Amino acid sequence: MPVSLSIQTPLRQLESKNPRAATLIDFAVIFLLSLGLRLHGLGKKPLWIDEVVTTLRAALPHTKLIADSLSHHHLPTYFLLLAQLSPGADPWLLRLPSAVGGALAAAAGVLVGRTLGEKVGARRLGGLMSGLMLATAPVMVQFGQDARPYALELAAIMFSLWGLVTLACDAEAAAGPWRKGLGAWASLLLGLVGALALIGDAVPFVLVANLSAWPIAKSLEGATRRRFLRRWISGQAAVLLSVGPLYLAMTRAIDDEYLTPFNWIPPLGLLRAWWVGADIYLLRIANIVTLHLLPVGLPALGLVVPLLAAAGFLALGRQPAARIVMVLAVVVLPSLLILAEPARPLWLPRYLLWSGAAFLILAGVGAAWLAQRWPVTALGCGAALLVINLMPFYRAETVPRWDLAAAAIAPALATGADLFLENHGAPMMLRAYLPGGAAALPSDKVLFQISDAEARLRAGTPVIAVHGSTGQGRTKPMPAFRAGLAQLGTPGGETRIGRNIVLIRFDPIPVAASNVSAADVRPNP
Repeated sequence: MPVSLSIQTPLRQLESKNPRAATLIDFAVIFLLSLGLRLHGLGKKPLWIDEVVTTLRAALPHTKLIADSLSHHHLPTYFLLLAQLSPGADPWLLRLPSAVGGALAAAAGVLVGRTLGEKVGARRLGGLMSGLMLATAPVMVQFGQDARPYALELAAIMFSLWGLVTLACDAEAAAGPWRKGLGAWASLLLGLVGALALIGDAVPFVLVANLSAWPIAKSLEGATRRRFLRRWISGQAAVLLSVGPLYLAMTRAIDDEYLTPFNWIPPLGLLRAWWVGADIYLLRIANIVTLHLLPVGLPALGLVVPLLAAAGFLALGRQPAARIVMVLAVVVLPSLLILAEPARPLWLPRYLLWSGAAFLILAGVGAAWLAQRWPVTALGCGAALLVINLMPFYRAETVPRWDLAAAAIAPALATGADLFLENHGAPMMLRAYLPGGAAALPSDKVLFQISDAEARLRAGTPVIAVHGSTGQGRTKPMPAFRAGLAQLGTPGGETRIGRNIVLIRFDPIPVAASNVSAADVRPNP
């Protein structure tokens, strides 16, 4: 106990004498911890297909980059940022903005947690526990090492959430003199602009923010309420004017409906719901492509998180507006995706990311509320358990190993073999890793029809059948893929690449009087 008290004393003294300095210190500590966890092994894991697309797009001239982004339903902001870094094919540099964005998101979680923690009597511990949750959650680290805009979007939304929670906790200041509420308003609105400028996935958070406006306004009366609502409407109009031109340009650039590109997402089943839900909300690790869950350090730890989130919800009972804001931030997004399911399946981790972040912050506040008598012990034990849980992530095969598949296939291609592919994204992945790039795998060496593969075998050309996932869409099950290969004869050998890719070699079919030649086979575009 004396040791614990000696540690707590300077922390509590700094918090009471200079809360702003304490905030900056906690923000910096969580930012540096988060950045370190994201920089560790940042370039070690191979690119997956979305990251390959990022690499190719960032290498385009700016005008073509913008046109390509908009025509594929993407805003160009993130890709223009990467273009300034000249990342080439270096995964480390390509992923660096996401690592910084993920660290900023966790540090912003400190601000949200402090604001909520103050209302439950655990301001500093609430901030640190919330920040730790976001810093060490495997899914947050995973997206912080992914060369896509989601980690940067999350950072912007977390700052916006901080502004929203601050307004909810002190509505009088929000409607009072500008000098008192300006920081919260600026954080809310600039965060919205930043998130919306990066990716359209942030649009549901605009709904969360606007649904939150009413409970905040309801706590005010008369002229104060009207002043708050005028500021709110003016702020939302400013957001719309800021990002509206980007969305108008995207609308004019695309030829189909906004939701058409999501046709590849498989329908939601119980198993898929569990994989994604556990990845987002229960501190589990998932393969980012196949979504299968992988081992974590402490599987039981994830089961504690909902209990802590429930404690955080209960603790905020005296702050109804803040509680409503956090509940909306958690439930609106998954509810929308479930409601959209009959028309368009959308249940993927990247679309639920900021809902998971809000859930973890609520859990951090709940942990702080329960452990406020033992802050140092709770903080130390919590940090140790969360880091132990995360450690297997760095060794896990979180993406299919197309780099190893390309290395295994390259010698066969050099000796004249052709490829029969089940997945139309496979050529892009193989070309990204084959020595010589696209030239090493010309289109006439790629076959998608089993009849064409059989013709090549009869013409004397070896064929390698390749099964493996590249993106998060539907992939033919391995038994069905094997059954479809029956007409190619008996395989000459089989090689498994990691957990997700299988190469099956077929040697030429000896037909003495065959009139079939390689020229009879249709090349693939």
